[in-house]
Amino acid sequence: MSVLDTRRFALLPVIMVALLTFSCPPYRKKIVLPPPPPDFCTDPSGPPWRPVICVDENNLTADPKVSVDMDVEPDDNNNPSNRPVVIYWRTHHRANLQLKFKDESCVETPNCNGQGHCSAQVKPLALNQKGKKIVRRCTYEMLNGDKKDDEADIVITPCCW
Repeated sequence: MSVLDTRRFALLPVIMVALLTFSCPPYRKKIVLPPPPPDFCTDPSGPPWRPVICVDENNLTADPKVSVDMDVEPDDNNNPSNRPVVIYWRTHHRANLQLKFKDESCVETPNCNGQGHCSAQVKPLALNQKGKKIVRRCTYEMLNGDKKDDEADIVITPCCW
């Protein structure tokens, strides 16, 4: 056996280890992210734990006009989790959408990006004397520059009907 053949055989295990190391699935890092809400209103309302409210920026009307949403997301067994629901508002174009709630008990201060997208995290529901969560209804108005709508509502209910 020549020196050249010995070098070939010596490199073969190194090449095999490198190929196996970088091509085996356990070494690939997989990142799983939850699906984002749609950028444009293709599915108004969405599920009650991931609601999307579509806003027509021309006449500032909400679809749905009354959105019934849960306070927290359900877990895998359809029990309440500790993850608060986030409500999303979307316009079809890049309107300067702003939200103004008449009652601040339903959601945290809305976050609007000035390009037709807003979101707000639902606040925890209060409990009655029997320890049951109290359903809450809040009215809000939508603004786009000087234009504002008549009004729309969100109803926050306990999770997992």
